[in-house]
Amino acid sequence: MWALLQTARLNGPTKHQADVMETSLLKKWADEGQLPENVFQWLRLPNKVDDAFKSNNLNKFATYVDDFNSLDKEPNSKKSVIEIYTNSFGDARVAGRLMSAMDSERTRKVAKKLQAEQVEHWAKSTKSAEDVVKILKIQSDEAAAITRRKLAALQEFSKLKGEEQNLIKILTESLGSKGTLATTLESATVPSHTTTLQKKQFASLIEDSVTPANFMTSVFNTGVESATVVQKRIADKFTSFFKNTRRSD
Repeated sequence: MWALLQTARLNGPTKHQADVMETSLLKKWADEGQLPENVFQWLRLPNKVDDAFKSNNLNKFATYVDDFNSLDKEPNSKKSVIEIYTNSFGDARVAGRLMSAMDSERTRKVAKKLQAEQVEHWAKSTKSAEDVVKILKIQSDEAAAITRRKLAALQEFSKLKGEEQNLIKILTESLGSKGTLATTLESATVPSHTTTLQKKQFASLIEDSVTPANFMTSVFNTGVESATVVQKRIADKFTSFFKNTRRSD
């Protein structure tokens, strides 16, 4: 039934009628108190991750779960969209899809809400910051917006988990080098701004006896003459941070 309605939504003349029937079907299930896990199956959402994250399906299922939970449920009986999606697709796929869903105005609101729930769920589990870095698959060559969202999620997790002090070390090991981390962090911000994570990396570098004089060789294994524009910009930020640190000492 739901699959037929989804097909009908693609046809202009039948789209409105399909929307009305979808809403009616979901209301019927809600009135019957049908469990979200069952509705998830009936909507055929576990079959394909692409279908599960389509704006119509994601928004309507999230609304159904919210409505189900609002019916005077005991705290322990409330259902979670994140848990249901994760049970079907796994942490990594859900996290990646939510990051991408934030690009669309139609799914941005629900994606942000679900990502926050996912991070909170991770923090309450036995997952470590290393585990979350692997789940998020932070890379040096992806879109800036995606990298920025992944780093924000990791920072929030680390804050909730109390693992902020090891974050730079974990990211450095995950990305393979100090230089790769530096360029990855730079790719997620604007040239005129130094992020919290950049400042943390700079502080870590200073602890390792890195100075403006040896920054290029220590971090990027290159000289000033052969450094890229991005590497030079990072070096300038480090120098500014280094000087401010020395003034406050």
